[in-house]
Parts: sequence; C-alpha cells; structure tokens
Amino acid sequence: MRGLDVLFRNVGLLAVVTVFGLQAQGIRCDLVSKDTLIGGQPRKQCLDIDVLRGTTVTIPSNVTRLDNDGFALCRKAVVQGGNADVVFILDQSGSMFADRAWVNTGVNPNDTVYFFQSGGTGCNYTSTTGNVIVPVIEQPRTIPRLTNGTGCNQYSGDPLNARAAAVRQAIDYVASNSPNSTAGWLGFGSNVGTARRPLQLNSTTNVNTVKNNLTIANLSGTTYRYRSAPARKRLH
Repeated sequence: MRGLDVLFRNVGLLAVVTVFGLQAQGIRCDLVSKDTLIGGQPRKQCLDIDVLRGTTVTIPSNVTRLDNDGFALCRKAVVQGGNADVVFILDQSGSMFADRAWVNTGVNPNDTVYFFQSGGTGCNYTSTTGNVIVPVIEQPRTIPRLTNGTGCNQYSGDPLNARAAAVRQAIDYVASNSPNSTAGWLGFGSNVGTARRPLQLNSTTNVNTVKNNLTIANLSGTTYRYRSAPARKRLH
C-alpha cells in the first residue's frame, strides 16, 4: 500500500506528532510524497510552508508509517523564529512500550509488529519463540518473540522509544535558532510523572541539563485530560 501520493496542497496547520500513540494496523501502509527532480536528481517532493494558507494537513487514516524520505520540508521554508517558551509533553503510559514482538514472515521483506502488555483479547501472549532485539534509539532492548500474532491488537505506540530522542533534537534546534527561548518537559501516564522546569537555552550547560534529565518511563494508565495545565504552570 506504498505510494499514497499525498502532496499536501493548501495546508495551513502542520502538526508533526512524533510517536505519541501512533497506532499500527494489520496491513503496512507507508505515507510517501510524490517523486520529483531537484537539481536533476530524483527526490521526494518537499512541503513548502510558504504557500500554506489556512487549512490543515489531513493524513489518510490507514497510514501506519512514514517512509524514510517520504516527508520533507523545503529548505527555503525553514526560517529562524522568534523567542518562545516551550514545554514538551511526553506520553509515558504503558501502551507506549513494546513487551512482545511478532515477525510476519508472510510478507517480503518480513514485517515486525510490536505489542504492549497482554497483546489484546485472544492473543496468545505466553507462546514465544526466542527473542527480538528492538533497535531502540535510546538503548537496544531484547523482548520475547511471539509464536503467532493472531488475535494480537494492542500495538505499542513507540516501540523504538523515539520520543525522548525527538525531544532532545527539538531542544537542540530551538537552542541553535533561538537561544533566548526556554524549554522544559514533563511526562505523564495516569498522572504527571517526572518533569523538568524550563531553562533558558542560552548556554551549553542549560541545554545539556534539560536534555540529560529527559528520560523514558513506563507509567501505568493513560489520562490525556488536564496534561496541558501542569505544562502551562511550568512556563511561569
């Protein structure tokens, strides 16, 4: 199902959600943009923010993944911004973690799906065969490999634990483009977890303090309501 050929015309609000509860589906379907030529070389067509006017990007509901080079912003559209106070919110609920993996050998190349907790009603969660090494961005993990994925539908939201790495990269970006800005973060599950009050990103020490304190946690439950209130408090 590759090649959805979504070109994203007339877009006013670009929401980039990095691994916050991305739901996998039974059939892999990658989002890719149209092929084009840039400087005579084949490239994926980029999204030009300069021409976006008032509408929202809509991604088809059956998209499960982003192609490695399938989504890109045009360089000329990225400009230096003004100062900002930012608090990043990380979903630290148990559903973000991968506890089991199933390798679908019925497709070529093989496709690996990750599940959390019991894998869902009807999933034989105890029948495993060996392990799978998850190429986690923070640090590789080894989890049991399911014998069969039939009936398993509790998909891990962030099996690669990419959200912490993504926030660190975002902090570096803000620091390099707007060093007088401040940044902090908080995690949540059923309640607010570990948090880092914002620091001004005008020194290497402050930038490293915010980033080094940023850790992945496995908190039980998920309560999405009221998470913005603690974030707002940390802006003051």
